[in-house]
Amino acid sequence: MTEQQTSSAGPVLGGIAGQRVLVTAGASGIGRAIADLLIAQGARVHICDVSDDFLADFRKAHPKAGTSKADVSDEADVERLFTDLERELGGLDALEPITPASLAPPVMSKLCRRQNGGVVSRCV
Repeated sequence: MTEQQTSSAGPVLGGIAGQRVLVTAGASGIGRAIADLLIAQGARVHICDVSDDFLADFRKAHPKAGTSKADVSDEADVERLFTDLERELGGLDALEPITPASLAPPVMSKLCRRQNGGVVSRCV
């Protein structure tokens, strides 16, 4: 998206500013592009990924965003990810699951349980 498209069309994701969003697989590729857009639109973003190098690059570009090294198909990693999220953001308002749900049952299961408790209110 160009600067002109952003400024002439206004916010791309209305209502996302200030929202707490988790982007899985968010340090590179499509996940990174989505995280970059969310941050540009004013969202409070936390990403997880398995690549130390890509996470380091993301942290350098977005020092205020949260990051966790986590494989969302691993239950222990998902527990640590949610501990990080609670500490850094105080919960979630939205989820952008780049990782297919079929490959990440622990994170999706945890999100479903927590959604009922008011941790996640929507998927973007």
